[in-house]
Amino acid sequence: MRAQGGESAAYEALLADVCASLRRWLRRRVANTEAREDVVQDILIGIHQARHTYRPEHSFLTWVNAIARYKVVDYYRRRGRRLSREVQIESDEFETFFRSADEGSPGEESLDDTMEGALSGLPPRQRQAVELLKVKDLSVREAAVAMNVSEGSLKVLAHRGYEALRKALGKGRAP
Repeated sequence: MRAQGGESAAYEALLADVCASLRRWLRRRVANTEAREDVVQDILIGIHQARHTYRPEHSFLTWVNAIARYKVVDYYRRRGRRLSREVQIESDEFETFFRSADEGSPGEESLDDTMEGALSGLPPRQRQAVELLKVKDLSVREAAVAMNVSEGSLKVLAHRGYEALRKALGKGRAP
């Protein structure tokens, strides 16, 4: 009641109590720890945004549980949409085209002539994305910073590059 009335200390204490309970409740529903924390944050935001809808004559836990259930469903919907758009690429799929470091200078990776030819046929931004991720072995974040693009844009560039390389190398699309 005090939290809904605008008392910030009461609101903070309420959210801290709710947060601990939500984490326990979500352990059975969301396996990934990082995703679980994201869902907790989504629920807390949902509680904050819907705080004006709570009626003191009704159960607070029922109200919070309804918000939490909807946020978990939202998480699985987003996850399903994301997984349906992503293509899994085996990490060793392009490894066969790298010569071992023993053939060149220590720590230097060189490309197989076939891969070099296929890469040279890519548009410059796709080639750069693939080289940063696969040749230089940068993380998505590091490669995105190097190219001055968002991580999502980098993933799109790399994906398109991988698809073009598959076609150029006669591999077709991975199942």
